Amino acid sequence: MALPLRSLGRGLASAAKGDHGGTGARTWRLLTFALALPSPFSWGDGNHTLFHNPRVNPLPTGYEKP
Repeated sequence: MALPLRSLGRGLASAAKGDHGGTGARTWRLLTFALALPSPFSWGDGNHTLFHNPRVNPLPTGYEKP
C-alpha cells in the first residue's frame, strides 16, 4: 500500500513542480521587511551573509553582477 501511494505522491509533486530551471533573469523588488537588519554582519562589509551567493542572495541594492 505504501509503495503505490509513494509513487503517486512523487508523480504529483513532480507535475506540480513544473519547469523551474529557466534561464530568465529574476527581477528585483525592494522588500523593506526582508532587508531589515538589526545590526550589520560581523564579517566582511557587514552586508553579505556568511555563505553569500551573488546569483541567489540579493543585497539591499539588488542582485550583484557575478
